[in-house]
Amino acid sequence: EAVSLALEQWGRLRHRVKALEPTLRREGALVQEILDTGLRDENRRTLRKLTQSSAGGDVEETIQQVGKAIGANRERLERILERNHGELVRLSTTAVSDMKEDVLREVDEVLARLKQALASVRGELLGAKERMDMAEV
Repeated sequence: EAVSLALEQWGRLRHRVKALEPTLRREGALVQEILDTGLRDENRRTLRKLTQSSAGGDVEETIQQVGKAIGANRERLERILERNHGELVRLSTTAVSDMKEDVLREVDEVLARLKQALASVRGELLGAKERMDMAEV
């Protein structure tokens, strides 16, 4: 029964995940463009700071910090960061962003239910093996 409920919830979630797909793809493309400019080694926390900060001074300082980290591609990366920053902030502050959090929370709930069901079945199977109840195994 727990598995059936979890699968039903997953079925409902799939439609919501599908609705988020265009936004997630756009976010991914913007971040990938930044990474492709030579930022692969930069701390993702710094990049996340860029997507969630709207204070001008913090943004400029972070853009310069990231720009220094990549050396030769600095000017190109700074242009990309300046161009992509606004859209990344907009994407992270929309209702879709809240929806993403809700979906992720619900996905975690589904996974927890399925893990509980698996643990239960595994326990029953091990008990049957110990009793040498091959019919139940």
